[in-house]
Amino acid sequence: MLLCGVASGDVIRSTGLPPGSTDVPAPDVEWIASPNHGSRGSTIVDSVVIHTTEVSYQGTIDIFLNPANEVSAHFVIAPDGHILQMVDTSRRAWHATYFNSRSIGIEMVGYANNPNTWNNNNLSALMDLLAWLVTAYDVPLVHPGGNAYDYPNDTYNTPGLVAHGQVQPWNRTDPGPYFPWQSVLDGTQAIISAITGDLDGDGFVGIDDLNIVLGNWNQNVAPGNPLAGDPSGDGFVGIEDLNTVLGKWNTGSPPLTAVDIPEPGTLFLAGLLGLGLIKLNRSAPFRT
Repeated sequence: MLLCGVASGDVIRSTGLPPGSTDVPAPDVEWIASPNHGSRGSTIVDSVVIHTTEVSYQGTIDIFLNPANEVSAHFVIAPDGHILQMVDTSRRAWHATYFNSRSIGIEMVGYANNPNTWNNNNLSALMDLLAWLVTAYDVPLVHPGGNAYDYPNDTYNTPGLVAHGQVQPWNRTDPGPYFPWQSVLDGTQAIISAITGDLDGDGFVGIDDLNIVLGNWNQNVAPGNPLAGDPSGDGFVGIEDLNTVLGKWNTGSPPLTAVDIPEPGTLFLAGLLGLGLIKLNRSAPFRT
């Protein structure tokens, strides 16, 4: 079966051309194309819906390959972290009823009420996938509260990373009470920050991100914590972290309060050194 020229079983980069660009790479995926999808029309993607399959990996594939079931998702993530793509991200998969056109659906193989569903392998794969999706589609990296019952006509209407149970609280609870939302949000932001230099997660690399690095300069911090100024993930705030921010300076979409300062370069860095804002410690444990 073919979809967009991709054969079932091919291992490729995720396909679907997002409207924006991103430095965060799409993860490697296996393709098994579902016939169950449709057009998004003019609807803009602003959400990702997280599901649990409630059946096995193979059972999920079988369900999504059957046209009579009229159900699908863009991605399926196995317990070992293997990512399967079944619908092109430019297309509308059939996973969350009225929320389909605006969202990308990710099915996590497992069970909403089983805490053992979640492990380092599937959560790491999920965060890699989310880092690409939220930057490519400009989806807010937040987990909004409430559910459909809180909105007119029982229709959930908030963008971000959304639980299936929020969209359909009358008959769904997934991904369930054991899904580690905050860890997933923090881990996804850390991946994005390490690549883009956007430490504070506002979509723009500027003075606020620089101040995070300078405010923690030469400090040992929790590895990979962007808000501690460690996009390099080595647990130490130093020259690599500074270079990550300066290398992406003034990229992204500036917030209304952004301060416009000159492009970074040798003179800018020299100025920081001259002002005493950066004190290089040659004995510091730089990452190699």
